Amino acid sequence: MNPLMPLPLLDILTAYAVLSGDSAPVTKQQAADWLQTNGHTPATIQRAAAGQATPAQPTRAQQTIANTQAKTAWKNLEAKAERLTDEIDALKAQGANQQITVQAIGQGLDMVRKRANEIEATANAQVQTLGTIDRRLDALSTTLGDRLDRAEQAAKQAAPVQIDPAKVQAAIVDEVRAALGPITAAAQANGTQAQVQQATAAKVVHQATALEVFGLEVKDSKGNALMFDLYDDPTAPAVDPNHLWSAGMVKAMHRAAKHGPRGNVWLGGLKGAGKSTCLQQFAARTGRAFCRINFHQHTSADEYLGAQGLVAGNTTFTPGDFLTAYTRPGTVLCLDEITNTHPGSLAPLNGLLEPGARVSIGGSVWSRAPGVVIGAADNTSGCGDASGRHAGTREMNSALMDRFAFKEWVQFLPRDLERNALASRTGASDRLIDHILNAVDACRAKVQTGEIIDPPSIRSVEAFILALETETVRDAWTRTIAAAQPAESAVGLEAVYTACINSATISKHL
Repeated sequence: MNPLMPLPLLDILTAYAVLSGDSAPVTKQQAADWLQTNGHTPATIQRAAAGQATPAQPTRAQQTIANTQAKTAWKNLEAKAERLTDEIDALKAQGANQQITVQAIGQGLDMVRKRANEIEATANAQVQTLGTIDRRLDALSTTLGDRLDRAEQAAKQAAPVQIDPAKVQAAIVDEVRAALGPITAAAQANGTQAQVQQATAAKVVHQATALEVFGLEVKDSKGNALMFDLYDDPTAPAVDPNHLWSAGMVKAMHRAAKHGPRGNVWLGGLKGAGKSTCLQQFAARTGRAFCRINFHQHTSADEYLGAQGLVAGNTTFTPGDFLTAYTRPGTVLCLDEITNTHPGSLAPLNGLLEPGARVSIGGSVWSRAPGVVIGAADNTSGCGDASGRHAGTREMNSALMDRFAFKEWVQFLPRDLERNALASRTGASDRLIDHILNAVDACRAKVQTGEIIDPPSIRSVEAFILALETETVRDAWTRTIAAAQPAESAVGLEAVYTACINSATISKHL
């Protein structure tokens, strides 16, 4: 991977235009490759981007390119507005049908008549909400039109290198989401939330290979490169460039994404092995929304699925985090430490995890949105904890475990990858990291013999290295490695420290 890619897009494109003198439009990857090939560093790139080098004056062709990019952004927005208009027309038709249904309710008992009146009032409110949406979209279109006119005028007076299409697109997305905020809130109160979410849902923008997405070439059993759908969800988590992937984890996430409801994945493994982080970074790398639900011994179905409550004076079912993420296309749903919860509280998940699920909850039927990936991240394999190191975990119902077709045991990274991860996060030298990892490997070996309860996680090792900046070696070890262990591990940890940690060696390579 090009080491210049983490720099901001605007800096890379600006530096390329200034240093190369080339006015032709290029991608971030092309610009970064040229800069690296010609020996430019992040420092020279930032100086060029900050104006410390004199850029070439813009030509008429460059101004034309800038105008074309701005017009293209507007055309994309117009297309999105047209799709929203189509959805609104459908919602209007649905609201009209609901009114007809309400009017068709015949004579009956007093309670039935009262219920019919309530339904009619709700339908009227939905029609009013749709009218509000229509008016707000008209106002939004006018506002964005004015913004585009100003952007085109500015483009005529500025060099193309000063325009960042990605930032323009992000600003437009922010404006649209801000304008739709009140509409979404009103839609939730009036029962049209699902339709509005569908109209504004993230979509697959293109496909990419594992090498392009994760920086690792991984192929299937026939020798074909694994392909991944990339989404445009603006809430996707940030990419951690220091997160390292193994071929096994890339394959596991490919199965989960490709097979959908049939690909629910259970990630088991020791603490600190990167289970939940893997799910989060998969969402980040593929542009998906991410939802992490932390389970504990008192978690109830109402807490993660939702419950009845008062909204604007009416009794309404409010969906919880699980159902909200479950119905958002492309979302990665992480069920973290799920075995901490009583199996009975997890029974409602059984139907929701099945292919073609249509489950009635709170008076509505819930189905899984396209592209949703569901993964459980747990210290156990769901069959209980025989080691005694994970207090509070429970053996899971076999019906629930059967819904997770794929089960992966997440191991610690191989030595070379673990060294690379620590180096990128702490800046420590390879010799210092290897010296510390020798001690960590000794600790992990003593876990197998029962002398140490838990192996040090990569987070603990990272903390130890960072603590060396201000602490003595002994104090850093005590506060980061030893402090994370129960008293039963004290003797084993002291033996490892005495045999493997050399303060002089550490001080030499700090």
